[in-house]
Amino acid sequence: MFASICFKSIIRLIIHLLIMKHIIFFCFLLMLATLTGKAQEKKVINSIDELPKHVYTLPNTQVNELLNNDDQLHQLADEIKSDLLSDLGEYDIQDHATLRQYYGMLQLFALLDKDYDQCLMYIEQGRQNADKESERLLFGLVTEQLVTILEEETEAGIEDVQTPIKERLIKEMEGMDFGLIQSEIEQRKGSTEIYSENLFQGIVQSQIQPVVDNNEGTVPLDIAASIVNLWYLRNYYLPLKDDLAEVYGYMLDTYGVKEEKQDIWSSRSLILPADEKLSPVVVGIWDTGVDVEIFPEKNRWENKNEVINNEDDDGNGFIDDYYGIAYDMKGEKSSSILLPEMKDEPDREQMEKGIKGLMDLQANINSEEANDLKIKLSHMFPEDVEPFIQQISMYGDYAHGTHVAGIVADGNPVVKILTARLSFDYRTMPFVPDETSAENWADMFTQVVNYFKANNVKVVNMSWTVGLETEFLSPMRLNGYGDGEEERMTQAKKLFDIEQAAFEKAVESAPDILFVCAAGNNNNDVDFAMEFPASLNLSNIITVGAVDIEGNKTGFTTEGASVDV
Repeated sequence: MFASICFKSIIRLIIHLLIMKHIIFFCFLLMLATLTGKAQEKKVINSIDELPKHVYTLPNTQVNELLNNDDQLHQLADEIKSDLLSDLGEYDIQDHATLRQYYGMLQLFALLDKDYDQCLMYIEQGRQNADKESERLLFGLVTEQLVTILEEETEAGIEDVQTPIKERLIKEMEGMDFGLIQSEIEQRKGSTEIYSENLFQGIVQSQIQPVVDNNEGTVPLDIAASIVNLWYLRNYYLPLKDDLAEVYGYMLDTYGVKEEKQDIWSSRSLILPADEKLSPVVVGIWDTGVDVEIFPEKNRWENKNEVINNEDDDGNGFIDDYYGIAYDMKGEKSSSILLPEMKDEPDREQMEKGIKGLMDLQANINSEEANDLKIKLSHMFPEDVEPFIQQISMYGDYAHGTHVAGIVADGNPVVKILTARLSFDYRTMPFVPDETSAENWADMFTQVVNYFKANNVKVVNMSWTVGLETEFLSPMRLNGYGDGEEERMTQAKKLFDIEQAAFEKAVESAPDILFVCAAGNNNNDVDFAMEFPASLNLSNIITVGAVDIEGNKTGFTTEGASVDV
């Protein structure tokens, strides 16, 4: 069984949960059928690059000031809503994840306008586009109960909502199959417990204000929409966060499954006896690096023609490739099979505890690391938020490949782990990809697959994806690249095509190697989102979605026609 868990995706998930899954919208614009007069045929949108592009000149470039100015915030929200409603009549988007994001945004516009009936309608429409039962049950649940109270008590303030919303939420969830929603409630409890005004301000300072500055106040739709979401967080979620945490804790204590879930995998695990005559098999771990020293020497693939001396002893084009090969985030060769930035990192132990604490919080595990993290975050100053997120993300990249390799090696005494490191940009403000970096990555794909072929690799694990949005369009937006969304998308698509074509050609050239890739952790459609390798349908690629210990789909797993199992 191959891992599809990515620590970097967990960090992104935590950030999204902290802001109610709304703060950054990278695949945002979606439409539903709207009738004006007689029905018109709408243009079908089948992939993210076909989505209409919108930009907005902010009425105030200081985000905190904008959030405190109701007139300016309404002006921005009305502009976004006008574009959305205009697009509704013209396009038909074939993607439920995008539609859910759309209805999530529209419900907040309606809340801002105090149009509670419309808000409830949008919540219901969002639920109709939920692919997973847990998501259908919980989509917009807090907002639904909030607006129901406000609709009944027109003079109620947020302080008047606290007791009734707890009662209503408990009543609603008691009518649900709690087994379906327990995992999501655990995640919500964890993210709610670590949320604070300082963390809010840190997100504004590190995630939003720099993007506004880089774009000189004219921002794409996802950033403009995130500002409206920040208004919701400050005015509704933050004042209710202790009440919500109390509700989630009560539900877990009262209805949560206390015993361990039934493990279907233990009985399916194959442990090969070490005393039998077995043939070694070389497995490529194409990931963010492997700490080979923690594995027995018998499980390490070794290039005996190489010496670690900062030279290319065997003349194969790679320096010090004793345990494998490596490339940096710009696709250039490296001699370090682990992220070199971590080599002299003094806070490595604290970063490891931070990762564990985040994961434990999301699983409702009351561990020492989880409690320490809650204390740390509760005392964190806004200026400390960005370094914290960046450190955790860096450690996630550093550790992920070793995590994957451990799963691959488990139960196989003759496996030989060959490392091929690739690097993703873990920084809050990533570099802008260009044709040079895209060509470097294209060459990397070719060279890595050729290396696998030359060294008798039989299976390759790839628990990563390269997405049009995440790796190309988003960095351009964050850095204010180009003159607008059309130019960004054109350039992003060009670079994406360069890399995907090279990857596909390289894999096709190795028909005797099985490439196993993760579908992704973004609860979206991998084909619509344009992410490879998961979206490629080659005879020697298997795309694997994520399931839990009982074999049920996780709430975060990416799906789509290209997902095989």
